[in-house]
Amino acid sequence: MNGKRARRKSETRLAALVYLSSTLDDLSLPIQLAEDWVRPADLLEFLEEVEKQVRALKGFIDSCLEHSKASGQRVDPEIAYVLRIQLAGAQKSLYLIDRIGKAGTETDDKSNSVIVREQIRRAIVGRGSATDFSAEAEELRRLRSGELKIKTPSKGSRP
Repeated sequence: MNGKRARRKSETRLAALVYLSSTLDDLSLPIQLAEDWVRPADLLEFLEEVEKQVRALKGFIDSCLEHSKASGQRVDPEIAYVLRIQLAGAQKSLYLIDRIGKAGTETDDKSNSVIVREQIRRAIVGRGSATDFSAEAEELRRLRSGELKIKTPSKGSRP
């Protein structure tokens, strides 16, 4: 392979990385707005599939990074720092997905995904009518008057 052809192939690879990254950025808004364009009956399945794909992609990137470290490839310290920060942010977001619905619920042996599904179904069912905050208003009134106490999990009971 001559030098000119090798250089073109290298430039194409770099361009592909830019376009892949741009594609992921462009998919961000449609995912955020999915509630407005995905049929309510399909929203839960959509969310589960997107989450599965995102977790798979993150796992793939993590394994590539580990393979790179294991092979002894030297990574620029600045790039290593950025990778560590970005992947930690991705992991935190995935952790928050796992935690959705956990706050404010008593432990009744429901998994996070079951709790999230129930909340989504309740939101979908309530979509057709005007939003009714009477239950929340009553709960807030009871909380302010001292009739209602917040149950917080003890620090020693974490799984």
